[in-house]
Amino acid sequence: MSKIKELFGVEIGEEFKLKDKLNNILFSERYCFDFSGHLCRTDFNLPENESTSRIRPMEILLGWYEIVKPILTDEEREYLRAVCNPKFHIGIIETITKIPDNILDTYFLKVNAELGGICLFEFGENLFKGMEVNEPYTPEELGL
Repeated sequence: MSKIKELFGVEIGEEFKLKDKLNNILFSERYCFDFSGHLCRTDFNLPENESTSRIRPMEILLGWYEIVKPILTDEEREYLRAVCNPKFHIGIIETITKIPDNILDTYFLKVNAELGGICLFEFGENLFKGMEVNEPYTPEELGL
């Protein structure tokens, strides 16, 4: 296990966001640790001199900031966009919830849309592992 994984709970190169714990603000920028242990922003189109974060790893260790891993992987996000867009425009979705089906031993995604529209999508157990069961998420929380 690398020191980065041991100290911060993320792998080198793994993207995450930061939350200011004092002000309870989740930053929209994406970050990762490089091979030398520096905290870097991974946003696209950044000038090279702005890719290093102003936030220092020690500030995370001191508890001033919290690492927030994304709920969905890029593949899961693309899949969700593909199955939702024919039925609902992402802009009218209110919540998406992972629900179990104990009889069929599988999971469904329950999509609640404005004006009462509801749709269920079945998927296997290997998808959407970052989502908590019976926890409603907004499209913004899922990065849609």
